[in-house]
Amino acid sequence: MRFITVRELRGRPSEVWSKLSRDKDLILTLNGKPIAILSTVSEDTLESMLIALRRARAVAAVDAIQSRSVTTGTDKLSPGRNPCCNCGDSESQAAVIVVVDTNVLVAGLLSAFGPPGEIVRMIAPGSLSVASDAPIIAEYAEVLAAEVFLQPGTCRSISGPDTCDRAGCGR
Repeated sequence: MRFITVRELRGRPSEVWSKLSRDKDLILTLNGKPIAILSTVSEDTLESMLIALRRARAVAAVDAIQSRSVTTGTDKLSPGRNPCCNCGDSESQAAVIVVVDTNVLVAGLLSAFGPPGEIVRMIAPGSLSVASDAPIIAEYAEVLAAEVFLQPGTCRSISGPDTCDRAGCGR
């Protein structure tokens, strides 16, 4: 995969478009760090590419939650037991352990704004430790794979399936 800088994109856009048509994918960097992926699409492939990208993001989110729950020992839930209470590690005991409702996860992945988006953002750096088990992970995967969450312009909200309180949705 080829890397290009923001400076290249601004200063020589025609060269960047040539590289993109030749290489199909480019990694855009700022100060040496990747910030975006540029990928070729056409009118015919745009919708299917967006669906594939959203599906990949959802799968990556579920995988990250599952991996972190195994690492932190919160992958085996049982009634009335906090997995960190028996480990004797005071740092682990200080972490907030949550079970993320599937609706909150979906809402946070669909929109970075509002409380669900903030919860999803807190999961990535480890500010929240997600407790899960096989049925929870299976539910996340099943719901996130549903077409309604992956098609451009569709959404669900706490207002119900026929209305949406997200800015710009128009539903």
